[in-house]
Amino acid sequence: MASAVVDEIEMPAFDVVLDRAMSLNGSNGRLPLVLCESSGLSLVREFHRALGIALIKSGLSRHVRKQIKPHMTLLYHERRIAEHPIEPVSWTANEFVLIRSLHGQTKHIELGRWPLRS
Repeated sequence: MASAVVDEIEMPAFDVVLDRAMSLNGSNGRLPLVLCESSGLSLVREFHRALGIALIKSGLSRHVRKQIKPHMTLLYHERRIAEHPIEPVSWTANEFVLIRSLHGQTKHIELGRWPLRS
């Protein structure tokens, strides 16, 4: 089922540039320290939109979230870090990986991997 959904996505590979660090809200006194992009990661958001459309077409609309905060979690800490600029961290996203995260177990299972267009 996942393969059929992802096969509908026509998205080129794109650059991701993270140039801000900050804490997000967390639980149990653990705040995630994350990297994010000041410009809003428009291509990540475009990929999210394309994935959402493919999920809806496949009858999986309950899995679609309208709002996202694209980020990379570095660690969890009890101290809040205000948003601030950092030296950019960048790479080219050239594939999509579906991962099942076992909540609270720090365990992740790769379910599939699909290339984005070059």
